[in-house]
Amino acid sequence: MQKYFRRACLAGAGLGALGGLSFAPLAAASAQVTAPSSVYVSSKGSNANAGTSAAPYKGIQYAIDHVAPGGIVHIAAGTYRQTFLINQPVTIDGAGDTKTIISNYNDSDTTVAGGPTNAGAPYYGTIGIDNLSGTAGTTTVENVKVWNPFFTATEAADLTPTDIANVNDAVAGDKVVVNNVVLGGATQEIPGTTTVENNVYGSIGYYQNDTTATATVENTMASGIFQAFFAEGNTSLSLTKDAVTDATPLGINGTIYPGEGVRGIADAVGTQNLSVTDSTFSGYAGFGIKSEAGYTSGNCNTACVGTENLTASGNTFTLKGRTGAAAIALLADNSTSSLSATLTDNTGTVTSPTVGISESATGSSLSVSETGNTIK
Repeated sequence: MQKYFRRACLAGAGLGALGGLSFAPLAAASAQVTAPSSVYVSSKGSNANAGTSAAPYKGIQYAIDHVAPGGIVHIAAGTYRQTFLINQPVTIDGAGDTKTIISNYNDSDTTVAGGPTNAGAPYYGTIGIDNLSGTAGTTTVENVKVWNPFFTATEAADLTPTDIANVNDAVAGDKVVVNNVVLGGATQEIPGTTTVENNVYGSIGYYQNDTTATATVENTMASGIFQAFFAEGNTSLSLTKDAVTDATPLGINGTIYPGEGVRGIADAVGTQNLSVTDSTFSGYAGFGIKSEAGYTSGNCNTACVGTENLTASGNTFTLKGRTGAAAIALLADNSTSSLSATLTDNTGTVTSPTVGISESATGSSLSVSETGNTIK
């Protein structure tokens, strides 16, 4: 099921398949040379302004396209119903994770019969990260709340609402940092009306796939989300001092899938490196960390293969009971896949029938090293 979750919406189209992301081109090279190193955005600003603190822009995408590579986009406190693509190495710096709120719902587009919609493309996500500049650097998102990846009832069939999507970056040496961010759940349109109902459908908080950029997500809280942090394919993701609460189950055709705090799937030839350290998982009936090498469902009509390296250390779990769930679940799915896990000093409690650590290998290589884990 999780395989379909990603491939159905992204295959063959890169981030473009996350239709909510507005792919504005980078400014011309001549403009980039003279672009300022800092620009400012306010919900009361205007793109006709100079982008200074006294005369801020209104559009976050506009600001990204008019700041120098390596620069900072300062976003004032307020609610921004905007989607954007971070298409060069810059820092997106809000006023605080309870003060600067980026919400995909409705944006500035028209309301049509059947509910709010994006006049240009369907909404599938809120922030996209894909360095198109060709110059390596660090992209940072910090001090903001990102939530409400809006989608219509029809779009819900694609299972793709995502708060932050870091996909297909091919620039060697790139880094992504997400720090002090709050991630929240999706909103679904109620057909025939212009109202919405919050958190009625599972979504992804932070998603990373097939990117050469190494990423760190730290001091970030996710709530009301099906998959809070999701890494797929050949990629490297480090999660440090993050918190997952109330991971939301997902229902498809009568089947209920438990919420997942961290999901790793190595489903492409190559290696995924996933590290989860000093993070907390609490208040829901589902998985804390679910790590998988290989995949045999969804768009993998033939078995997808991959190598997964998981390190989980110092994490705390307080989970409710759910059949088939575990605080840490390790799965190696086919004969050509390999999963190596190092589990150290993970603690906490899980309510039966949830288990502490589960291991499953189907004709494949599963190597687990455990030290000092006390999950009861």
